[in-house]
Amino acid sequence: MDRKKITGMSYIKLSCLLIVFSSWINGHSQNAVMYTFKAENAGKGGNNDTSIYYGKEFEFKVKRIYKEKDYFIEQNLFSGRNKWEAGSSDTFKIKDGTWFLLHRGKWEYFFSDKGFAGKRKTIVNIAQLDYYLVPVKKVISDGRVLYVLQTIPVEKNSKVSSAITYFFDPKSGVIKISTSNVTLIKT
Repeated sequence: MDRKKITGMSYIKLSCLLIVFSSWINGHSQNAVMYTFKAENAGKGGNNDTSIYYGKEFEFKVKRIYKEKDYFIEQNLFSGRNKWEAGSSDTFKIKDGTWFLLHRGKWEYFFSDKGFAGKRKTIVNIAQLDYYLVPVKKVISDGRVLYVLQTIPVEKNSKVSSAITYFFDPKSGVIKISTSNVTLIKT
């Protein structure tokens, strides 16, 4: 065989292989969205307000990495830290409107309308401590129904300075977090 034919055929094979590989990479790439939980009163001084406002020190970012449409990882949601650390991510999947959380290697119930109505609680790890998320009530905020979930330490002898309240939207997840110190809004 002619050396030029071999080189030309190798070039075509290599090009085809690169096209197939790049399309596979694009098909398996992960979409990520970054959210910030900002203090409720942040920026109330107008667009040019650069003052330090109460609650700024509690603000943090959450990164949601989609593995599939209804299967994703949220980094930093329950840890509330400003830097990513091992153990600061939670894996969720949604099936038929029911949210599940991967907890200690097993899919555990996290949220559903029916579970909320039945006061079904779930366990989450917040800053290396396990807490129950207990359904409290439904509220209407900005024309949408939100579900209020309250934290209670799993360990009975835990000394917790204040409970954390999460406002949950079944379509987008946690959108508001409230403590005795500050209320944070997902932006």
